[in-house]
Amino acid sequence: MNNSDKLKTPNQDDVEYKISQNKKKKIVYLILLVGLLAIPVAFLLISRAFDLSILPEEVRNQVKLTREEGIFLSSGTKILLFSDTAVLQLKAEGYQAETIDFGKDRARSLIDVVLEPLPGIVDFTVNSASEFRISVDGNRLDPDKLTALELNQGTHTVTVTGERINPISEQIEVTGYGERQSFTYDTLAAQSGFSVTVRPESALLILDGMEIGHGAYSGAISTGKHEIRIKAEGYRDSTRTFRVEVDEVYDLGVVELVPNPATLLIRTTPGDAAVFLNSSFVGNSGSKFEIAPDRSHQLSIRKSNFEDLNVQVRMKPGEAAEKSFVLEKTAISAAVRADKVANVQLNGKMQGTTPLTLTVHVGDRIDVTKDGFQSRLVVVDKVGGTPRTYTFKMLTPSEFAYENAATERVVRGNLTMRKFPPLAFDMTPTVKVEGLASPEKISVKLTRPFYIGIHEVTHADFAAYDSTSNPENKPPDTPVTRVSWTEAVKFCNWLSKQENLEPVYEFDSSGLVQSVNKASLGYRLPTEMEWEASISFDLGSGEVVEPFPWGNKSDIPRAYGNFAGREVQSEGGGYLGNHVDNSVGIAKVGSYPANFNGLYDMAGNVSEWVHDYYQLNRMVGNTADYMGPESELDHVVKGSNYKSASMTMLYSQYRSFGNHKSDTTGFRIAKWIY
Repeated sequence: MNNSDKLKTPNQDDVEYKISQNKKKKIVYLILLVGLLAIPVAFLLISRAFDLSILPEEVRNQVKLTREEGIFLSSGTKILLFSDTAVLQLKAEGYQAETIDFGKDRARSLIDVVLEPLPGIVDFTVNSASEFRISVDGNRLDPDKLTALELNQGTHTVTVTGERINPISEQIEVTGYGERQSFTYDTLAAQSGFSVTVRPESALLILDGMEIGHGAYSGAISTGKHEIRIKAEGYRDSTRTFRVEVDEVYDLGVVELVPNPATLLIRTTPGDAAVFLNSSFVGNSGSKFEIAPDRSHQLSIRKSNFEDLNVQVRMKPGEAAEKSFVLEKTAISAAVRADKVANVQLNGKMQGTTPLTLTVHVGDRIDVTKDGFQSRLVVVDKVGGTPRTYTFKMLTPSEFAYENAATERVVRGNLTMRKFPPLAFDMTPTVKVEGLASPEKISVKLTRPFYIGIHEVTHADFAAYDSTSNPENKPPDTPVTRVSWTEAVKFCNWLSKQENLEPVYEFDSSGLVQSVNKASLGYRLPTEMEWEASISFDLGSGEVVEPFPWGNKSDIPRAYGNFAGREVQSEGGGYLGNHVDNSVGIAKVGSYPANFNGLYDMAGNVSEWVHDYYQLNRMVGNTADYMGPESELDHVVKGSNYKSASMTMLYSQYRSFGNHKSDTTGFRIAKWIY
């Protein structure tokens, strides 16, 4: 290595090093410059511009903007917002500060701001020798705090009032914008009065909540609106409102309180009496009613068959009272008579024998008795006048039982019976009947009254006892047939058991009737004598109708009953050529008119079993309550039926016999009354 080489190398390296350092600095400066230029561009890209519209316009250039929150730039009314939200306060002299809150997501870029003027500062001074009240726009002020009051700009109403001053009312204009104003009021003394007179004098007067005395008042009062309340025990409160003007003496006049009505409760023994007040009906005893106080009233209490009661009543206002009265029964003159001399008792005490006149009252009991006769009783009731007459027919117990038995007795459903009295009469036919050699003279003597069925027993009636009795499903309202005598009396026994009556017929172990209980009042078949009495003796006229059910003429009345008339001639059997009844077979019960005793189908429709055993020559003498022989083979069948084709079968005394079921034989029921 030479010396030149040793001197060159260090210098070249220094130069190269310096050049490298300069290049690096330029690059760094360039990068910094680019970064500085990028920052405002970035802020511009993420910012949003807003315009402020400020009212009133005259303060727009005086407004100062103060940032509360957020990042933004402002110039006049222009705002460039960089943060998402911002809070900005606007201030102007004489106006209230306004704070706005906005953000980048706000829909409109124009923000409206209205600045409100500051309230005015007001001082009030009231010069008054008496107490006063001061109000602004109806809001009462504290009399000790009337300075430095804030009032909004504009018109306000100030009032100054007091009990002893003339009221002041005026309007003031408040400038606002924080300016201070003073208002002074000098009051004048007022002279106002009030007077009132009240009845009753004991009434208490309460003026505006303060008691001011009793009966009357006259004195000073403040101007304005007042309320007086008047109250007294026993009277309705009265409240009046009034207004007193300046220097006015207000006279309320005379106030009469309305008394509370008195309440009166009337009780009577007995109860439910009619109560009259001054001749006007006000209700029945046991009820409360109102009565005008402080005056006399005529109180009348009336009840049928009791003496009227009249009293004077006077009550205090608001009084509640209860009064009780015992009413005296009205005395009634009663004449007691009987068809036989009998003993008379009044309420269990012997009075004598008939005829007799008694003094009685409603509810009294009159008993009339005689040995061997049914005792009779009557309770004196409200019906009837005075004097009264009670007439009694003295009856034996049996006669009494008949008299009190209903004319008709409903057994069940449509099964109804008719009452017959004891009867005694002779049947002596005077008209010769074709086919009957010599009519029998029959003496009927029935000492026991009885019921007999108005209708023949129907399929519906019998089905209640035997549900299998109508296999052919015949109409339920037609007479039941194909029933033996034994089945008929078993039905009667069943009816008796339904009413807990002792059965009439007693059966042996083989199912045959072995005896008849004549003391029983249960159901049974009618005897032949009862049956003939029912068809031949007119209870209404008391006359015997014979020899036919309709009388002594041989012509059958049209549609009198269901016989074999001309309507069956096409069937080839016998028929009654001059009769038409419009039924070919069995008709429903009640299809033809009832006889004079109200019984249906005694002639026609079906023949009927009766109680008696059959014998050719029956006992027709004076045997009372005859029930036929004790035993025979067959039983009597009475009456004609829908196949009867001869006048002989229509004869009232006509009888046949049988022991078996038949298409033409049914039955009706009977029973003794005693």
